[in-house]
Amino acid sequence: MNLTCGHYEDRRYEALRWNLINCNTQCETCNGEHNIDRQPYTDWMNENHPLSIEVFKILKLRHIKTTRDDLIEAYELLVEGANHVSESF
Repeated sequence: MNLTCGHYEDRRYEALRWNLINCNTQCETCNGEHNIDRQPYTDWMNENHPLSIEVFKILKLRHIKTTRDDLIEAYELLVEGANHVSESF
């Protein structure tokens, strides 16, 4: 089983493409299935990230360009999170 990055809102929305709430780990099958039947993913999002879908509706309207600095900041947050998780074990 391969794990993939499943975007709740499509990657074409730059304001959400690198958003860590919009990006969730999914198996390849689930990542493909949510493109056909979005309801299970919507239910999961509502349960785990209340209000995020409403915020995403607003962010989808923003036309932004992700900069290199934005990506570096996101990377650093991911590394920090990974280090925190590894310290827990």
